[in-house]
Amino acid sequence: MIRHLYNFILHLLSPILLGLTYKHCHKHPKFKLPNCWAKRRGINASLETGGIWIHAASTGETRSVFPLLEKFAKLQPNAPITLTNTSLNGAEQAHNFVSNIALQKTMLPIDYPIYVKRFLKQLKPKVLIVMETELWPNLFYYCHKYNIKIFLLNTRLTDKSFKNYHYFSFGKIMFQQVHWMGLQSERDRQKLLELGVDDNKIVVIGNLKSIPRVDETESNTKKQLENWRQKTEFCWVGGSVHHDEVDYLLQAHLTVKKTLKKNSLLILVPRKPAEFKTVISTVQDFCAIHKLNTVVYSEDPSPCADIDILVLDVMGALCDAYTIATAAFVGGSLCPHGGHNILEPAVYSVPIISGKYFYDQLPIFNPFIENKAITICENSTELSNALIQTTQQETDSQAKKRIKKSLEEIRQNNAEKLKIFWKQLEPTL
Repeated sequence: MIRHLYNFILHLLSPILLGLTYKHCHKHPKFKLPNCWAKRRGINASLETGGIWIHAASTGETRSVFPLLEKFAKLQPNAPITLTNTSLNGAEQAHNFVSNIALQKTMLPIDYPIYVKRFLKQLKPKVLIVMETELWPNLFYYCHKYNIKIFLLNTRLTDKSFKNYHYFSFGKIMFQQVHWMGLQSERDRQKLLELGVDDNKIVVIGNLKSIPRVDETESNTKKQLENWRQKTEFCWVGGSVHHDEVDYLLQAHLTVKKTLKKNSLLILVPRKPAEFKTVISTVQDFCAIHKLNTVVYSEDPSPCADIDILVLDVMGALCDAYTIATAAFVGGSLCPHGGHNILEPAVYSVPIISGKYFYDQLPIFNPFIENKAITICENSTELSNALIQTTQQETDSQAKKRIKKSLEEIRQNNAEKLKIFWKQLEPTL
């Protein structure tokens, strides 16, 4: 009954939803995916059938799949591995991934019954593995109906999604259709138990957010940012920053400039494209008041001297920025958003700073805190002090050793936790 109501609403909203999806398929400024619109309707020219199907919504989830592919290939050496995405940013990551492993790449069909059934009948996968928590009622319903086992890996429930699932039965029904879930924390487990999920099919395996590979490719963005770096003495990155954190970073940068008396550059990378305009407006107003110079990357990527703040308003360029940073602040943490991935700057041995609101990333943060490989701050004053401290730190090698030790602990923990997942997956294949 609930799914029928969901489909009725989808039908009413079809002109809007299909129009937005069509627009989304053609709006990416750099990456053009051939036949994107057809793929979103479950139409693919040719797909090998059977094997393992992995779904990763966007950029972060897609990157976390790559280190697992070799194991998937060993489990099913003669069957295809299919990777689907919801966003074009995720599809771009998949497109650029180079490996000896044969990987079918396409888009997840829109959650209309006709599109989902068309796709499943063409692909005929043995299992579906969904990275993190992306739930689609028709997709889960038909996978369950066609006896395609669903695994959720690296699953977490935010407080907002938990409230929604608690008040509406959609979530409860879909979780019942899942074969097994690997959860990020005990907190997530308690939430799912409260939703009535069978305790036998949920296991806390920690945050398996895979450690990113060091990207040695020379993209145009990376080359331009390296040129920007050469024109400044101190360069720090504010990565995955939300709009309500921007003022903290701007105030901290102003203090850093006055204290260090150096040519200092802040590369500010907003978390969400929907916030680009708001962030740019805030930065421009601040710079006008304090007589600072700012550039918006999408408007003028050419490096120039005497720029104080560069707003990097393009998706997929954050790791390029981390490669040239003297220090990195990881956003979503000065205001209560739960924090974001500190492993991205860590792989480049960049000193890491975070706010205190990292409750969604505890398994990743804990080794860094224990090894004193990260600085936690609560306001702009503490942030500026932490940034200044990075210029006065003990020898670079000691700081890098602590970061590398934390990364190695996470690698070892991930390997142990994944054994639980492989043990659950193998019998279904």
